[in-house]
Parts: sequence; C-alpha cells; structure tokens
Amino acid sequence: MVTFIHVDGTSLSAAGSSQRQAVERAVTEAFGDRYELGQVYEQPCVGTACTNVVFTLLSRDNGQSEAFSNGSLSWPDKKHLNVLLDDSDRPSVMGYPVTGAKAPLTEQEAYKIAQQYMREHYRWAKDAVEHKTYPVGEKAELGWMTSWRWLHDDVLMPRMLDVQVNRAGRVSQVAVTLGPTRVKLEKAKLDAGQAEEVVREGLVAQYQANGGGDLSKRQLQARYQVEAFTLKAAERDGTWRPEWLANVSMRPEEPGADSLEPGEAEMWRVDAVNGQVYDGTDTPVKAD
Repeated sequence: MVTFIHVDGTSLSAAGSSQRQAVERAVTEAFGDRYELGQVYEQPCVGTACTNVVFTLLSRDNGQSEAFSNGSLSWPDKKHLNVLLDDSDRPSVMGYPVTGAKAPLTEQEAYKIAQQYMREHYRWAKDAVEHKTYPVGEKAELGWMTSWRWLHDDVLMPRMLDVQVNRAGRVSQVAVTLGPTRVKLEKAKLDAGQAEEVVREGLVAQYQANGGGDLSKRQLQARYQVEAFTLKAAERDGTWRPEWLANVSMRPEEPGADSLEPGEAEMWRVDAVNGQVYDGTDTPVKAD
C-alpha cells in the first residue's frame, strides 16, 4: 500500500538549504550516488496542514542526461519518502540496478530482487511481521510491488516499506514510512461495518456542505462503494489513535460530476474509538 498525499502544484517555492540536505541524505540512503539531485521545491499539501519537499533525480549516464524521475519527502518530520523512478512498461535508464538481479519472470523472483534491495538499503525491514508481493498492472506490465508491514494486536503500525521491481529487474519505485513498530492504543469500539456507515454519513454531510443538495444514504450507497479494510495506528496531535482505513470509489455504473472517476478509489479514515471521519485529504468531516 503506497500512500499518496494531495499536493498543491500551484504553490511551489524554492527549498531551503536544510531541506535540500535532507533530500540528499534520504536519496543517498535509497540509491547511493546513482543519481544527481536536480530541482528541489517546497510544496504544501491540499486540505491538510502538511508540507512536502518535492524533487527531481537526474541520470548520470552519458548520453542519458535528459532522463529524470520525481520524488517527495515529508517536511519537517522527514518520515515519508516516495520516489517514482520509472512508471513505464518499457523500463528506462532511471531504474535502479540491484546486485545480481536478472529480469524476473515470476512474483517470487521479483520478491527476491526486492529483498536484496531491502537488505542493502533498509535492513530494518527484515524484522517486519509480514511481507506481500503483488503485480502492478493487470498482467504485471509494470512489475511487482513488495510491501513490508508491522502489526501489533491486529493493528497496522506506522513503519512501512514498499519496493517496486520492474520487468527488467530494476527498482522502479520506493516508498519509505518511518515510525514505531509498536504503539499503545485504546481498544477499537467500531468494527469495519460501523466504520463504513460513518463514512457514508460523512459523504452525505460533505455532499450537502458543497452545495450538492439532499442525498439520502440509499442514493449514496447506490453511487459509492465504501470498504473499510484495515485498522492502522495514526498520530493525531501527539496521540496515537486506532483508525479504520476505508476505500471510497464510485460504482462503474454511476458516473457523476464528482471528483472521483468510476473505479478510482480515495482513502478515508475513521477514528475507531470516537467515530471522527477524515476525508481523502485527511480533513475532518462533520456529520449532522
């Protein structure tokens, strides 16, 4: 599960020296000196109080100086790094080579490459409670993603690592989330079904607040699919809370004028203790 944050592309400003240095350290840990750091900017998130430092990586290969990739580092906590090196089914020079790796033909072969990369760059992930490898694309056109996760009392912990290996056997994407592997939490009071219900209530409230008129829960249920799929520890105002992660998507047969296209999912969150709902931009939603 790679998590993306909504960012404001119209509010870029030049990054400071400390931000550039932080990006340099994170990139060096992930890829050594394979790439040259290009432009670095500060970019606020949309709808929530956070900032990302976005950057480009440039190829050092002779004759491939025009090749580049994009990444982001959360600021000022520096806990979230995401780098998309290559997103094509025709692997480019920007893919990161892994020692001894050959083009994988199977999920297991891709996992072994991702595991080797992990051991060379993020050895702490070897202690993860579980790992999973799955195809990217219907027929793994973009390769396979391997995710390392920590669970405690059936709750997903903050620390995560995701490594995508493309069909050429190179790393094409890396997502790193730092944080504890075990935190003390209040016992969840809402189950998955109850979390889905409060998300629907939040959707109705948000729809009405945005001038969409009256929309009943029954109409909403016909238009949207809501699926609460896991409990995760989230830090709110210095306190760790158990939160349900819920995918919200429009049903294919119900295209509409909303921001979501049919089949596209947005992740909402529900506090599993007090029922507070947060929308896809992590903004609190007030239900009636």
